[in-house]
Amino acid sequence: MSEPKLIRELLPIRPDQEGNTQSYKMILTPYEQESAVEYAVNNAKKLFIQRKQAAGIPEARIMLILAQKDFLKELGGIDNILTEANKRKHWEMEREENRKNREEKNKQDREQLLKLWQANIFLRVIKDYFTCILEKKFVIDSNNLPLVSAVCFFMSKDERFETELGFNFKKGLMLLGPAGVGKTEIIKAVSDNPVKPINVYSLLAITDQIRNSGTFSIDYSKAIALDDVGSEEPTVKHYGSDISWFKDFIESYYLKHTNYSKLIITTNCDGDEIERLYGLRVRDRMREMFNVITIKGESRRK
Repeated sequence: MSEPKLIRELLPIRPDQEGNTQSYKMILTPYEQESAVEYAVNNAKKLFIQRKQAAGIPEARIMLILAQKDFLKELGGIDNILTEANKRKHWEMEREENRKNREEKNKQDREQLLKLWQANIFLRVIKDYFTCILEKKFVIDSNNLPLVSAVCFFMSKDERFETELGFNFKKGLMLLGPAGVGKTEIIKAVSDNPVKPINVYSLLAITDQIRNSGTFSIDYSKAIALDDVGSEEPTVKHYGSDISWFKDFIESYYLKHTNYSKLIITTNCDGDEIERLYGLRVRDRMREMFNVITIKGESRRK
C-alpha cells in the first residue's frame, strides 16, 4: 500500500480538559501506516463475520456480503484510520516516557533514603526500640557487637558488611546463638523501616497453622525473617500428610532465586542440628544462602 496522500503533517486528536484542540505530529513510519490500515480492515472483517455467524447466517451468504462491502469506507477512510493509529503511538510513547520518569524518580528517592538510613541510624533505631518499647537499657559489648554491626551494615547496605566483616550482600542473615542474646528483638527493632522493611514470622506459629490448615502464606513483598528455626516440630501431620514447612521453603526458595538478601533467620541450632532436623540437603543449601553471625554470651533477659 502506498503512503496516503491525504495524511497531513499534523493530525487532530481529542480536546484536552480545558477544551483546547491538541495536535500530534505524524510519527508513523510508512510500514506502520500500511500495517495499521491492514489491521483495521482485517479486524473489521473478523467482527462482521462473527456477528453474522452469531445471527445464524450461512457461511456462503456471509462471504457474498463480505465481498461487496467497502470496509475502508465504513472505517472513515485511510486518513481516519491513520489518525487513530498515530494517536495510539503517541500515547504509548507518552506512557513509556512516564514509566521511565517514575522509575528514575523512584531510583532517586531510594538513593536519598539510603543516604539517610545509614548504619548509625539503624543503631539509633535499635537503641530506641530497647529503651522505649522494651524499657530496657541497650548495652553493646564484645558478645553482641558482631550481631549489631552485621545487622546495621546489612540493613543500610554499608560496604563494611563485605570489606570489614567479610560477608556477602547476595546472601541473607542467619543469626545463630543461645536464647535471650537479642537475636529476635534486634530484628524486630529494625523491621519497620523504609529501606528494607521486614515481615517477622515465628516458626512455632507457622507450624501451628500448618497443623490446623495445611498451608501458610508468606508475604514476599518485604524481606522475610523466620524466627526460632529449629524450635518447632520439623514435620507435622495434616489429615495424614507429613509436612516439613521449613525444609520445603528453603529448597523452593533456593531453586527460584539467586539472591537471598531478603531472607533472615534466627536459630539456636548449629549446622549439625540443622542437618538432623531438616536433612543434609537443607544444610548445604543454607551454607550458600546465608551469612552466619554467631552470638555468644548469656541471656540478657532480666
